[in-house]
Amino acid sequence: MARSFKHSQYPKIFKPLYPNNLTLSLKKQHVIMIAILFERVFMESVLNFLTNINVIFTLLGYLIGGIPFGYALMKIFYGMDITKIGSGGIGATNVLRALQSKGVSNAKQMALLVLILDLFKGM
Repeated sequence: MARSFKHSQYPKIFKPLYPNNLTLSLKKQHVIMIAILFERVFMESVLNFLTNINVIFTLLGYLIGGIPFGYALMKIFYGMDITKIGSGGIGATNVLRALQSKGVSNAKQMALLVLILDLFKGM
């Protein structure tokens, strides 16, 4: 017959996870304890890794660097697909050319905004 532990015999870190009247076989208890311990250790190491400031900035840089600001701003403000106009590039020069060819009055300001946002991506 398999031994079983009562709630009071669990190590301190496992006590909040089991009700007082729970009785499990020794094998099931070991499997559960190992799984919980692994999860706690793993999650702690993941959280420590993600709170490292270098990792945070690297992830943010990667995510922000993937935003095509020229394409996004042209689509949002003018409904144009910048890749189908002019040279097909999504940079400030093509934004300026495309907007000037359409007769938009604030073409230089929009191109400057795209240029500044693209410059900040590289920082």
